Amino acid sequence: MAPAVGSMDDPALMAAIAARDPSALSALYDRHGGAMFGLCTRILRDRSEAEETLGDVFLEVWNRPDRYDAARATPIAYLLNLTRSRAIDRLRAVRRRQKGVVEMDAPGAVAGGEAPAADGASPFESAVSSETRARVQEALDALPPTQRAALELAYFSGLSHSEIAASLGEPLGTVKTRIRQGLIHLRGSLRTLYGGVAS
Repeated sequence: MAPAVGSMDDPALMAAIAARDPSALSALYDRHGGAMFGLCTRILRDRSEAEETLGDVFLEVWNRPDRYDAARATPIAYLLNLTRSRAIDRLRAVRRRQKGVVEMDAPGAVAGGEAPAADGASPFESAVSSETRARVQEALDALPPTQRAALELAYFSGLSHSEIAASLGEPLGTVKTRIRQGLIHLRGSLRTLYGGVAS
């Protein structure tokens, strides 16, 4: 007899979603939707935008189950990173819309004319930022999965140690140890990647 969906662990739920079981998606929402919505709200500062973003995330989980790679992240780390990414995308879109309204309403606005943003990054700064992101991602990929998941939740998803422990179902002390060890390993990897110049 197959186990009830609600009693499945997260990897089993992700597998059931890939097998097109809608009850698995519902169970995943019930289990982690609160933490994901909290992350959306922290980033967007708007409840309706957060609700729409959360809906988009679960729609993507359902429509593109192949994007989840169990070798790279735990399900909760994947879900929270996906949530963070989609919330940031929406925040940028909202700001672009707001900026467009302000520019169109500004006195003396000239059709077709647009002044360069004063705080825009130069091509050099953008290239350096991209290079740095690539190096950090390479270093993260080299970490043990448990350490990588804890670091991603702490620094990319903005969760507290207690929230990470609750999300991963691990003791708080274990989470703190994984984060500390992950940072040590990450620092060593970055020092190697930068030819020994990382401090």
